[in-house]
Amino acid sequence: MFVELQYLLWFDENGWKKYDQLQQRITTQLSENSKIQIKNQAISNDIIMVKNGLEGVETIAREELGMIKKGEQFYLIIQ
Repeated sequence: MFVELQYLLWFDENGWKKYDQLQQRITTQLSENSKIQIKNQAISNDIIMVKNGLEGVETIAREELGMIKKGEQFYLIIQ
């Protein structure tokens, strides 16, 4: 009986190997969740900035699209 219990613990599909695999998957998933949570927070900040008025829209247009206002001069500094 003891040998059978040891076999089930170490080699059965619901034994120790399965437990270890699940623990690794949990660790991986928690890491991925953390990365996604950081991205979601950045997106939430962008949404709040856009909702607060044209300054947010202007900031995004300047940073992401390279837009400038009429009458402004654009300087590109190459190092």
